[in-house]
Amino acid sequence: MAASQDPATVANLLTYHVLNGTFFASSFSSTPAFAPSLLTNTTLTNVTGGQRVEAVASGSEIAFYSGLLEKSTVTTGVRSLHLLLSTHC
Repeated sequence: MAASQDPATVANLLTYHVLNGTFFASSFSSTPAFAPSLLTNTTLTNVTGGQRVEAVASGSEIAFYSGLLEKSTVTTGVRSLHLLLSTHC
């Protein structure tokens, strides 16, 4: 469904791409870890406690994998990020 027809689609997409918590590079190793995202809408997730993404350290970067195994990497993180999210999703 197009975002113009269902604005919650954009909100759900964004909440999947934001991790719930504070994670340091040292929190991850070559053993996969599963970090919780802010996406907890039970109609969109089939994971207890909300959707998670896989995180693996490789050299100086952290790789994150989506449920469809799409890879994103972080080579430089942010020190602090504060977000205000709408609860109208």
